[in-house]
Amino acid sequence: MGAEPALPDDPVALIERLFAGPIAGRRFGEPVSVGHHMGQTAALAQADHASSALVVAALLHDVAYLIEPDLTDQLTFEADHAALGAAWLQRWFPPSVCEPVRLHVDAKRYLAATEDGYRASLSDESVRTLELQGGVMTPPEARQFERAPHFGEAVQLRRWDERGKDPRATTPPIEHYRTLIRSVGGGD
Repeated sequence: MGAEPALPDDPVALIERLFAGPIAGRRFGEPVSVGHHMGQTAALAQADHASSALVVAALLHDVAYLIEPDLTDQLTFEADHAALGAAWLQRWFPPSVCEPVRLHVDAKRYLAATEDGYRASLSDESVRTLELQGGVMTPPEARQFERAPHFGEAVQLRRWDERGKDPRATTPPIEHYRTLIRSVGGGD
């Protein structure tokens, strides 16, 4: 007897289909595809012994690119992709996954404002999108962001996000994360 077919609302099966789909192979201005980038980000989180929830957040932080095939309004999408992805993930995952995803763009804005040399370390595409995403935070915005729940996790996710753009890096296949995804609320 074969495996049961995936239910339409099975997040693991859906996530695996998204990572196998053609959009996951698009580069969106970076030297690696969005699928490879998310895989690298998760692998970096796992190598740093992050919590299961944070590894899943790292894996899915740019999921909005995979679920939103119509990117005709690139400016709005770049500004909103973190919130769009987090809202989609809330169907299955707790705040420990969704909030770092939602806040990873703000974490870039925060680090650009508070850490010497951070902005210079960004890829050209990250610099371009930083401006679309609101630019460098003001001091009051940075102080407010520091009080946000999941602030620390979002900042750590952002650091892996920037490092996860190496075209020579190899990453585990998406199937490697099945058990982890399920363990943090992504299916039974």
